[in-house]
Formats: sequence, C-alpha cells, structure tokens
Amino acid sequence: MPEPGASRIDARIALVIEDEPGLRDQLVECLRGLGLIVVPAADRDCASVIARKLRLDLIVVDAPADVGAVIHVSDFKRRRPDASIVVLSSVSPPEKEEDFRAAGADAVLQKPVAIPHLGAVISRLLWRRRLQRVRARRRRADSPGSGVSWHGD
Repeated sequence: MPEPGASRIDARIALVIEDEPGLRDQLVECLRGLGLIVVPAADRDCASVIARKLRLDLIVVDAPADVGAVIHVSDFKRRRPDASIVVLSSVSPPEKEEDFRAAGADAVLQKPVAIPHLGAVISRLLWRRRLQRVRARRRRADSPGSGVSWHGD
C-alpha cells in the first residue's frame, strides 16, 4: 500500500523482472509508492508466464546486453502492446539502446539507476498512457453515431 499522500496512479499492475534480490525489493517499493500493484519476478521465464496471465500496465526489466534481452522486450511488447516497458541495462552502448527502443521499450535507463529518477520516469510514462486512453475514449465518444459528446453539446 502506498504511503499516505504519495502520488497515486489509478490501480495499475506492474511486473518487475530483476535477478538481484536487493534491487528487486527497491524497485518493488518504489512502484508501490506510486500506487501500483507490483508482481516481482526473478527471471525472464517466470516473467513470461506472468505476462501471459495478467493485464500489465508496466514492465520493468533488467536486461543484460545480449540478443535474448532484446527478444524478450519484443515478446513482452507483442503480448502487452499497451504496457509501458522500462529497460534497466548495465551495458547500454547507444546502438543497444536503439535495439531496445525498436523492440518496444519506452525508456532505457543505465544501471545503477537512482530510484527517485526511475520513479519520475515511470510516473511520466504511465500518465502519458493514461492521457492517450482518455483521448482515445473521447475520439470514440465524439465519433458519429456514438450518441455521446464530451463537449457538452
């Protein structure tokens, strides 16, 4: 449960994939502080099972600099196209960041990452997604034949 007065984002589900227990715990606490429901996973195989079963809004993935990590990001984006994906990479030359972004990552952060910075990045991503959903609903409501208008007509 988030601290009283903490910044809250509508009830959203986040998946955290990090093999190092200490950092995984810090990530979980950071995301809970944003009001998210957090499901931790120690490895990509476990995370893949979770991603198939839950409607995720955010995926934070520890990604080593290997081709498999880029493929996993792509798989997560294919399964959950509406989820924001944040990659934490300990080795991130510019071309690797481009690979992660091309695979569907919304943000790529270099490890070690400052937890407050990570929280700010995630807050921005989730608010941006929320705004996109609101705009899409308004467009649908304003479409001819919907019988609903957001403009008070």
